[in-house]
Amino acid sequence: MSAAQDQVLEQFDQLSVEEQRAVFEQLRVKFDDFDDALTPEQVAELERRAAQARAHPERCRPMEDVFADTLTAEQKAELDRRAEEFRKNPHDGIPFEEVREAARKRFGWK
Repeated sequence: MSAAQDQVLEQFDQLSVEEQRAVFEQLRVKFDDFDDALTPEQVAELERRAAQARAHPERCRPMEDVFADTLTAEQKAELDRRAEEFRKNPHDGIPFEEVREAARKRFGWK
């Protein structure tokens, strides 16, 4: 990466989660036509890994452990807040089937 890109990322990291989301949303809108579809090889690899995880769940790490290693305290708090909000108002959420179908269409999954 260039020095300018490094500087932008450093400044981005100084923003609050809400500010980061606002910037992300602006970039998402700007680059909405970006072709982010997965290649057939990528889809095949994801399917292979998913099948392996289903076949050997004992080899998998719990999601909470992965999050503990990768998320900041602020991100964890936001996920907890969203989970609590969902528990309070489960009918306000988007059904998983709709999310899955949207992801399939967006990323070209089968």
